[in-house]
Formats: sequence, C-alpha cells, structure tokens
Amino acid sequence: MFTGIIEEVGEIKRIAHGDGKRRLTVAARQVTEELKKGDSIAVSGVCLTAVEITPKSFVADLAEETWKRTSFSRIKPSALVNLELPMRANGRFGGHVVQGHVDGTGKFLALDRIPDAEDYWLPDIECARPELRDEIIFHKLTHQVRYAWDHSPFYRRKWEEAGVSPATLRSLDDLAKFPVVQKAELRASHANDPPFGDNLCIAPGQVARVHGTSGTTGRPTVFAVGADDWERIGEAHARIMWGCGLRPHDRIMIGSFFSLYVGSWGALKGGERLRATMFPFGAGVTGQTLMAVQWARDLRPTAFYGTPSYGLHLAEAARREGIEPRSLGFRILFFSGEPG
Repeated sequence: MFTGIIEEVGEIKRIAHGDGKRRLTVAARQVTEELKKGDSIAVSGVCLTAVEITPKSFVADLAEETWKRTSFSRIKPSALVNLELPMRANGRFGGHVVQGHVDGTGKFLALDRIPDAEDYWLPDIECARPELRDEIIFHKLTHQVRYAWDHSPFYRRKWEEAGVSPATLRSLDDLAKFPVVQKAELRASHANDPPFGDNLCIAPGQVARVHGTSGTTGRPTVFAVGADDWERIGEAHARIMWGCGLRPHDRIMIGSFFSLYVGSWGALKGGERLRATMFPFGAGVTGQTLMAVQWARDLRPTAFYGTPSYGLHLAEAARREGIEPRSLGFRILFFSGEPG
C-alpha cells in the first residue's frame, strides 16, 4: 500500500524486453537505501516489485498486461519517474491509501496554474482557461448589446443600418460585423439631441457625472456617466493598476488635470477602489510643478500618475532644483494619454 506522496524522482536508464515481460532499470539514490529485493515500489503510481538493487539503481519487472495498461508502454530511457516506497504498517502515514494497481490510462488535457491571489485582481477570471474566459466575455457582451439596443435610439439605428442586432450576435466572431462608432457621430448625436445625445442609455436624471474631451480638434465630446458605471470605471482602473504592481500599501500621486478630462478622475477612483492612499495633486497651475517636486520630496509617494510628457517635465524640474528624480522614491510610474 502507498500514500501517493512522492519520495524521490528517478530516471529510467534501460528498458529490456524478453520472456513475456519488460525489465526497467531505474536510477535512484534515496529509495535504494531502504529497498530490498522482493519489495514493492511505486513507480509513477504503478506498483512494481524490485528484483535487483544497487546503491544507485534498482531493477523491476513488468508483466505484459501491466505494460499495456499503463503509461509505461510509451516511456523511453532518460524519462523521469516518481518513486515511493510502501507504507509501514506500524508507522504514521499521510496522503491517501492507494494500491498502485492501474485500471487504465487517461489523456492529460490541461494543467491549470492555481494563481497566487497577490498576482491577480480577479484570479478566477484572469487565470481561467481561454474557452471559459470567452464564455464569460460573450455572456457579458450579449447583455450589453441587448441593453444598448433597448435603451438607445442611436445604437439601434446604427446597427439596423448595418444589418446587425442582438439576435445576430451568436459568437464573439460576430462582433466584427458591428460597426465602430466614430467621434463625429457622437458629436452629431449631441448636437441633434442636446445635451447628452440619443446615444445615452440611461434617463438624464440618472446621470451622476459629466465628463468630456478637451475639444482641441473641434466640438468637445460629452460623456454622461451613471452612478453604477462610475463604480465599474473604478473597478476597471483598479484592475489595471493592480496589474501595474500597485497595491493597497502604495501612496499614489496624481499629477494630472482635474477637469472634464476623465483620466485623472478614473485613476483617483481606481486608486480608492484599490484602497491605496491617494494624493490628487493635480497639474496645470503656474508654479505647480515645482510645488509637486517639493510635496513629493516631503510626502514620499510610492507611485506617480500623469501623462508621459508631464512625468518628464517633473523630472526636469526636480533636476533644476538639484534634486535627483530617483530620490523622490517613486517605485512605479504609470501614464495615460499621448499615444504613440
């Protein structure tokens, strides 16, 4: 009888054939100290009998039936095998009581890593098998498309013109048939149905926050956000920030505009969801960058968020003051905006 707890990994050195049986020579060091001729030994879960023992190896015979029923029929010299000596009747044992008698073989389909909860924000989803993850995505997507179809004239009209609808979304591949929304279309929607446009999927009274683009390339685009969606924005940002390595013990300095621009607010909401200490310093006021250097030196934040160019500007301002940027103690810099 065995416990299933491996004592040593051995190596197949030789496989001999003859007299209706196979003879395995297995290199080992630990189990051979106790193994005696005629003793049982589990070799990769199969109970065999040792017929020869040396200090560095042992030999075991396999009947033809054992050879056919087990994975040994596909094993080759140099293969590694798990070894376990039998339980002692008068000793303590753990694991499980197993015989080592094999009924058949199975096919190894997958090895799923059990994630460390510290590595992932949503380990059950992020570490799921791709096919399961696709099922989750498709389930959420179908509900989202149906909701937009039922609540927004803008999406219903656009999708009808493209010949698609919730009923045509039968797989993730079908998503490619749904047309992409252009910013010009959103601007036209807002102009024709002010102030939020007919792309809005909630009642105007349910709008909790209003954000928008800067309008530097034309008319600003308005974003009307409901309370539930704002919580989802925080969850999405927290997951991204966790993936960047940020943790609840971090002190995060936000060096970006707090205005209609949603990026700074999203980072703030995400950091709060992360339960980190948030330092919403802001940017854009005359002399504020020098103040940011001084505050960072005194407060010692561990992370910085802003645009890439402002991160460089902050470093240059610190050097002008004779302060090495690395000495400010930021362990993580993360950015948004300024693609390319």
